[in-house]
Amino acid sequence: MTAAQRLLPPMAAAIAVGDEAGTGRAAGRAKRGGVRVEAIFEAALQMYLFAGYPRAITGLAAVEKACGAAKKPLTKGTPGGWKKRGIKLCRRIYAGSTDRMLANMRALHPALAEWIVWEGYGKVLSRPGLTPAEREACAVAALAALRAWPQLESHARGALRVGLPAAALRLAAGRSPQAQRIVRLAERDILANPKAGKS
Repeated sequence: MTAAQRLLPPMAAAIAVGDEAGTGRAAGRAKRGGVRVEAIFEAALQMYLFAGYPRAITGLAAVEKACGAAKKPLTKGTPGGWKKRGIKLCRRIYAGSTDRMLANMRALHPALAEWIVWEGYGKVLSRPGLTPAEREACAVAALAALRAWPQLESHARGALRVGLPAAALRLAAGRSPQAQRIVRLAERDILANPKAGKS
């Protein structure tokens, strides 16, 4: 388990629930624990996908107060390129469920499926600065904190598919019995069935 896999999820959870003081404390612990400041900012930035702009803005302000300045690169590329790298990452995370998940999102609203691929997975989650496993650990923490159980189920499995160790996944999910139950089921489904991890 890397320092980022261990120390960034508590910050992501704090951002998701709007705990500014907790965000600052977690960001400070991550910095003292050897996580690069740029990676801390990157984890906070991606929270807009899971908790919305207001929480991400407040979280980034708390991170800056706790950690100081850092390089903050813009996203490179174009929507077409983001779509290509987005579908690639999406397939790593959802594996054989990718097409079904996107069809379900299209049924809710066609734009949602499009945005998930090119904005969520392409523009944001494929950025450099964090590995897919580190990003998924933060997603799991935020979704557990938000009690977004169906999304947590998908991301717990995705985290294991992109190489997050099971111990790091359990840590990221926090103390909620429901979140821990979801994580145990994901471990059973993915780790006990290697084909489930393949796209």
